Amino acid sequence: MSEKTHYKTLAKSGTFLHKEKASKHYGFAFHVECEEHVKTELNALKKKYFDATHHCYAYVLGIDKIQTRAFDDGEPNNTAGMPILGQIQALALTQTLVVVVRYFGGTKLGTGGLMQAYKETAKGALLDASIVEKPIMVHYQIQAPYPLLSEVLGIIRQAQGEIIEADYQDPCLLRFAVARFLAQKLLDKLLLLGFNC
Repeated sequence: MSEKTHYKTLAKSGTFLHKEKASKHYGFAFHVECEEHVKTELNALKKKYFDATHHCYAYVLGIDKIQTRAFDDGEPNNTAGMPILGQIQALALTQTLVVVVRYFGGTKLGTGGLMQAYKETAKGALLDASIVEKPIMVHYQIQAPYPLLSEVLGIIRQAQGEIIEADYQDPCLLRFAVARFLAQKLLDKLLLLGFNC
């Protein structure tokens, strides 16, 4: 099986409102980088919609090693978090959080109705967000003698690499990232110069 080179995520946030039997479901979709980012977005929504009945959510994190979580926040088991997670997975997204804030309208929806409402709200929020495909980045470190620095930097630039950290004392220490699908060409060129990353 060949290594993944790209992943799909959200370029911008999305929102959606679903109404069902006087209950209101507000959907919010976010690009998130880590669990800390998830907590920040959740806390902001809980503060803004402090009077809501439920704050249900699901997220998918990671590029190679995928981590998922689904949370029902008091709704019957698997009627909220799992339908939300299912919509994120249906679009093959990662680094993605969807929160559905529910205001109960007084009429019970039943488990099937709840699942459908959470699914539709999550789907609407995700479709409102811009979905993008991004290259998976890999990170390297290299020590280069100062006379070869401009040549090394040129090779990194040619591969659309990004310098993350540089120490220009001789020998120069460079930490950089490059798209996984371009990495082998870059490594081959550096190897010709005598470098092994």
